[in-house]
Amino acid sequence: MVDQYAGHNWRSYPQADQAIALVTQHGGRAHDIEESLSLFMQVKLSQACGYTDATRRMSDRYPANSTNPADATTGAILRSFELGWRGYQANHNQDIIEYMLQQTIAAFASTSI
Repeated sequence: MVDQYAGHNWRSYPQADQAIALVTQHGGRAHDIEESLSLFMQVKLSQACGYTDATRRMSDRYPANSTNPADATTGAILRSFELGWRGYQANHNQDIIEYMLQQTIAAFASTSI
């Protein structure tokens, strides 16, 4: 669904380069951005269908103090997705790719995540 080769090319969005640069600076790869969205949406779909408790957070599997840079990066992105989700749902002018990039950037612009 979200991929530069098959699906929606999120890397063509204006904020993509900034998001990729931030993720790379923190030990991750560009692919971690789209993978984080996939993990996040799996939980949201399961919650919407009533199969998963509404309080479940995928980020719990990726602790902030992880010694694996890729896990720490994915966790930061997931926590940012979780924190901003209600705002995204209320904003009918933003698409999921814009949200993904905005929240990825926010994940590394703040030390509170």
